[in-house]
Amino acid sequence: MKILESLLDYTPKPDTPRPLLVVVTGDAKSSEYNPTGFLGPVRRALDRGWDVEIMSFASGTSSSWTVEEKRASKEEEGGAGVGTRGKLRIVDLEKFAAELVL
Repeated sequence: MKILESLLDYTPKPDTPRPLLVVVTGDAKSSEYNPTGFLGPVRRALDRGWDVEIMSFASGTSSSWTVEEKRASKEEEGGAGVGTRGKLRIVDLEKFAAELVL
């Protein structure tokens, strides 16, 4: 819910960088009160021009995220939404494991 509030409350100012939403999760599961899980708000953020980074360990990353990442890159290549739709990037936390786990 807070993600959606941030999306709605944000008003871009001229000459500011594209906003960035960082989500640290692996699954894309829904819940009783959030039927689209994080995937729904992430799609909305992308549609509103936000860039999104999903921070996750590769072994725990849902295929829903990789499908969405591929979909977004295909749209960019095809010219749909170029300049308006945000970019989605999945960052594997494995390369930071030594700093994260003691």
